[in-house]
Amino acid sequence: MVKKIIIGVIALNVLLAGWFLKGSFLEFFSKTKEVSIESQESPEKDLTEGRESQNIFQKEGDIIGEGEIKIASYNEDKIVYYNRNNFLETDSKGSFRKNLATFPFPSFSYGKCSSLGNFCLINSKGSFSVFDLKNKSNFELEKRITEADFNSQGDGLVYLFKEGSEFILNSSDLDGKNWIRIKSLKGENIKVEVSPKDNKLVFYSSGGGQRGLFLTSLLDNSAPQRISDSEIIDALFSPDGKKIIFSHYESGGSFRRVQLSYYDLNQKKQYDLGLPGIAQKCAWFSNSKSLICAVLASESSKEFSLEDWYAGSFVSRDVFWEIDLAEGERKKVFADYSQVDSSNLMFVEGDKLLFLDKISGALIAREL
Repeated sequence: MVKKIIIGVIALNVLLAGWFLKGSFLEFFSKTKEVSIESQESPEKDLTEGRESQNIFQKEGDIIGEGEIKIASYNEDKIVYYNRNNFLETDSKGSFRKNLATFPFPSFSYGKCSSLGNFCLINSKGSFSVFDLKNKSNFELEKRITEADFNSQGDGLVYLFKEGSEFILNSSDLDGKNWIRIKSLKGENIKVEVSPKDNKLVFYSSGGGQRGLFLTSLLDNSAPQRISDSEIIDALFSPDGKKIIFSHYESGGSFRRVQLSYYDLNQKKQYDLGLPGIAQKCAWFSNSKSLICAVLASESSKEFSLEDWYAGSFVSRDVFWEIDLAEGERKKVFADYSQVDSSNLMFVEGDKLLFLDKISGALIAREL
């Protein structure tokens, strides 16, 4: 009897030891698997801590990156974006993450990267600078510059600075050197949008002042041409440089609403789209014949203020429209997706839409 009891105790201990070792083995295997995933996304673990590193590989194709993303660009099948003081690189699936450079920009308010992919134009604390991703260096531009953009080739700058009551349009190298004075522009709070072709640009007065959208060239000193009499909010050239979508205020009686229109440079004619959107919430297809616009929308019938949207006190529940300008047709898209408030829209891989979501701070890609 005693012998049986001893054998039973030994067997129980063996079972308990096996259970313990099994649990430890599973725990070790699970931890090893997690480390393997982390090593795929980035060797710099501290750069991808928190919500982004935990979630990016658990979501299929929709969310490319999470956090506090401020800028994104697409060049040669790679996406570059700025998040929490880091310039990061990934692809349209978010299948990897590579740290390109680290640099703090306090009070980041604006940013875009050149078509060449190596330089990003940043506005921080009201001043412009150009960050060189290859050399990981930042050079600040002159404090008098009030507006800046890349030229059509992406290898130089176009900028304005105030001189008396006029704004002087200049071009220069990416570091602001070898500048050339092009012409003076009259208006208040002038903004510019540069064409990807032919070194053309449009300018307009934001926040009131002179009405109209003006077309001019960087190659000569010819007088600007007024192509719209509207009170312009923003503008965006098509990839071929032949069309310009722009938003403007439309007033009547007691209302003042935002509307989208476009101008055809070949036909020299303006067309109204009848949608309450802004150009920065649009993206052109590569054929320059159609585009997608995320129309500003409220959860209720309450009137919204564009100024409130810029300030963040109004959150849009975007309604996405695909607009075929050649056929004059439009249709809603992405109706089955969750609500977003999008900006910085662009197409990658042909028909995949990439944008930033102001609600979550995420970088999102959606298939048509």
